Amino acid sequence: MNMKNKAVASKKVGKDISEKTVSAIAYVYMFLFSLLAMLPILHVASKGVSSGEFVTAGLVRFFPRGFHVETVVLMSRNG
Repeated sequence: MNMKNKAVASKKVGKDISEKTVSAIAYVYMFLFSLLAMLPILHVASKGVSSGEFVTAGLVRFFPRGFHVETVVLMSRNG
């Protein structure tokens, strides 16, 4: 390999604006998809540590209400 080829091979090629835009859109899409995939897990976990009255009334969405760990302790003993 001569000196001219070494100089060309060592240069890094930067991304142009369209590649950066596509990468940014892909990162945003994957972040939103990841968040969407975690919501059902958060919903079940919040119901597991919420008070029974709030769960049966349908008042628990993504954050626990009336925090109780009795359900988690019961499931870990029987589980």
